[in-house]
Amino acid sequence: MKGLIVLLVLLLAGCHSQAEGFVLDGRAPQAISEWPSNEFTEELPQPQSGQMDYVYDYSEAGRYMIFITDLTRAEAEAYVQELEEQGFHRTFSDSNNASGGVMLANDTTQLNIAYSNGGMGIWIT
Repeated sequence: MKGLIVLLVLLLAGCHSQAEGFVLDGRAPQAISEWPSNEFTEELPQPQSGQMDYVYDYSEAGRYMIFITDLTRAEAEAYVQELEEQGFHRTFSDSNNASGGVMLANDTTQLNIAYSNGGMGIWIT
């Protein structure tokens, strides 16, 4: 899962204007077992696959990160497609044989999603 965090951070580097001035401050993740219900997740569908693992709550800075395990890359890609069907548009994407990343946005929210076989991270701003 650490590799997924690195991929997510690298994906964010491609959008420095959104992440400018924001630093991961070393706080500990919060374990979760259910899809969180808050202002960041209210317009997102809950993934139909995988297990909720942990979150990083930077809500005071307008950011929230969710990490999900036990899902395939195809399931993660299906989730991205579901988001696009619900009105998010792709602003950037890249992938290789091991992992992928996509940036999506709508009028109010930006999502940075990194995934590989086994896990997915969602950064919500």
